[in-house]
This record gives sequence, structure tokens and C-alpha cells, in this order.
Amino acid sequence: MKASTREPRISSRSARLEALLASLPVIEQAKGVLMAGQGCDADQAFDLLCRAAQRSNLPVREVAEQIVTKAQRRRAST
Repeated sequence: MKASTREPRISSRSARLEALLASLPVIEQAKGVLMAGQGCDADQAFDLLCRAAQRSNLPVREVAEQIVTKAQRRRAST
């Protein structure tokens, strides 16, 4: 494989990994919200998160952001 062909593939992979790492904290926060609210474990919370993302046709990260934002608003109003 030529170096010129390999570079865009590596760059694209690197960008995807960076995006994944950036989204992990909000996904973990959303799992925590779900675990507290639903009384489930981490795997079940992630499954709930994934199913909600599929139903809404949104990326898991966006659904996680919505859950965390809603939880923060509820907490601020109490």
C-alpha cells in the first residue's frame, strides 16, 4: 500500500477515535443517570441508551447528551 493512500485512512481512523474518546464521558454520565433512575446496572443502562438511540435515529452520544442535560435541569429546579 502506498503511503499516500495510507495517510487519509489513518487520519480518518484517528479522527473517529478522537470523537469516540470525546463522547465517552457524556455516555458514562448518561449511564449513571439511567442506573440511578431505573435501578439497573451499567450494561443494562448502556442497552437502554442504545435502544433509545435506535428508536430516535440519533447517535448514542446525542441521546446521552439529552439525558444528561435533562437530568441537570431537573436537579437545578429542585
